[in-house]
Amino acid sequence: MQYSFSAQIYKFSSNPSFCCVDVPADISAALGKKGMVPVAGIVNGIEWRSNLLPNAKGGHRLILNGKVRKQARVGLGDVVEVRLQLDEESREIPLPDELAEALRENDLLDKFNALAPGHRRYALLWLQSAKTRPTWERRVETLVRRLALKKTGNGGIIPW
Repeated sequence: MQYSFSAQIYKFSSNPSFCCVDVPADISAALGKKGMVPVAGIVNGIEWRSNLLPNAKGGHRLILNGKVRKQARVGLGDVVEVRLQLDEESREIPLPDELAEALRENDLLDKFNALAPGHRRYALLWLQSAKTRPTWERRVETLVRRLALKKTGNGGIIPW
C-alpha cells in the first residue's frame, strides 16, 4: 500500500545534513512496525529507498539526505510531497565467490554470516569500493584477519 503526505523539512540535529520530515502518526501506525522501517518512495518527484527512523513520540521520521534534497531542489523549511510504501526488496549485497571461498578456507563463513546485517553490508561495500584488483585482494585479507581476531561472531563493528 502506498501512503502520501506533505511535510515541512526541519533540522534534526546540530549536523546541517540531518534534515528530515515527520511521518504523520496515522501513516506511521499503518505501517505496523516500530524501529527502523525500510521504505521506497518519491519526494517531490525524486525516487529513493531509505529507512524511516523512530522518533521520540512513538512514530517515525524520514531523513532527507543532501543528494535527495539537491535533486528535489528543496531545503530547510520547504514543504515536500512524499509518497512511500514498505520496501520489501532485499537490501542484502551478494557475497562475492572469492570472498566466500577465503572465509570458508579460514573457517569464518559462519562468523561472517552471524554479523549484524549492517556490518556485513558495510564490509561488502568497503570491498566494492576498491578501485584496483590488488586493493580488493588486500581488503579481503584484512577482512579475514580481523574477523579471525573477533571473539564472537555477532555484535560489534569490525574495526576498519
